[in-house]
Amino acid sequence: MAANYFVLLGDVVLSRNIANREEFQLRLQSACEKAFRQYPATFHTKIKLLKGTDEIGAVLNSLQDVFRIINLILDEVHPYQIRFSLIRDIIDVGEESDDVASMDGPAFHRASVVINQLKQNGLLFNIATGETLTDMSMTNQVSMLLLLRQRWSVKHYKIVTEYRNGKSQQVIANNLNVSQQEVSRLLRQINWKQYRIMEDLIYAQFKLLGNGE
Repeated sequence: MAANYFVLLGDVVLSRNIANREEFQLRLQSACEKAFRQYPATFHTKIKLLKGTDEIGAVLNSLQDVFRIINLILDEVHPYQIRFSLIRDIIDVGEESDDVASMDGPAFHRASVVINQLKQNGLLFNIATGETLTDMSMTNQVSMLLLLRQRWSVKHYKIVTEYRNGKSQQVIANNLNVSQQEVSRLLRQINWKQYRIMEDLIYAQFKLLGNGE
């Protein structure tokens, strides 16, 4: 019997410009496997590559950890970017399968349409669960953070990664062979304190959404 599920599709931005596609494909596959290991309860199917280096997809049981999954995958493939669509709708082919590639239905068609819209408007995220106000709010908030993240340099990214892992500014400075003041300056440059507050709020919102009921 056909039922509503959450379909998450990811499309690699400017994938044709990736020089070493085989190396990137391995990184992306590893990122998908890591996401599934860390958040297995969120997934109805494993998240996997669907079109070589261009697209990934999964069917989800819950929205709870969606933004954590997106952040994890983006961390693993940095500096490459991925646009994501998250749709709640019917799956009427292969519903009982554990392989997203063998499934189909309106949820997948709508997710693909949204991916094409994101390609046109330059945004990186859209959610459509049927709750219009919530969808508009979450689309706007997540899109804003992903666009801000796009502007991080390699050095910004290295500092943020170590900071997330609980290292002090002085330890990070020693690891990167810069001053503690430089680490502080670079964090202020990307408004890290404010970014982290907004990020935590989005994590909390997705947790409250849960299974969307």
